[in-house]
Amino acid sequence: MVRRGVVATLISATAFGLMPVFAFYAYDTGMSVTTLLMLRFAIAAAVFLAWLGPRGKFGRLTGRQWAMLALSPMITSAYLSVFATGSFVLLGLVTGDLDLGFAAVGWGWAAAVAIVSTVLAISLFFVGATTLGPVRASILSMLEPVVAVVATWLLLGGTLSALQLVGGAVVLAGAVWGILAAPVRDAAPAEKKATPAASSGAAGSSPDVRHNAHPSAE
Repeated sequence: MVRRGVVATLISATAFGLMPVFAFYAYDTGMSVTTLLMLRFAIAAAVFLAWLGPRGKFGRLTGRQWAMLALSPMITSAYLSVFATGSFVLLGLVTGDLDLGFAAVGWGWAAAVAIVSTVLAISLFFVGATTLGPVRASILSMLEPVVAVVATWLLLGGTLSALQLVGGAVVLAGAVWGILAAPVRDAAPAEKKATPAASSGAAGSSPDVRHNAHPSAE
């Protein structure tokens, strides 16, 4: 289970880290930032809804669920994607920055941002958080900026300074340490669980004790 969580979180961090590369090629087709963000969340919302809808994951939500966001992470991500789509559509209409007149290849890059760097990345992060715990998964996901810098350097002709290399090494060392560090086991919960049982046992035996101590009471 731990290996599965580590692999899922690493793939998630890689998918998130590739977003700047996909976005660069999308902008190169004439796509604006607002348009890319709108398409990103629109495609992500469509994928989330297509995946969760047929499985009956969407039901009538109570006011308490809306107030507390007491939903599963995937359902929450789906709703946030829908709301984000509407927000960027409104922003684009107000600013006049919403334009679908970019080159056709831009749809492919927008789909890569939405599917790889949003849906896949979010889904695998939740898999890692479930198996590793949110703290260790978050530590391991710190590899995302390292992946982004390396991908930009390899694919977009960027440059790496000595300070950036040192920073990347520190992040990698911290992530490895966070995963390999043995979790601290606390014996207190076990003792707390044993205490009610012992108390109930003592309470259950008290009538017999009273009966033996006061036989004349009968």
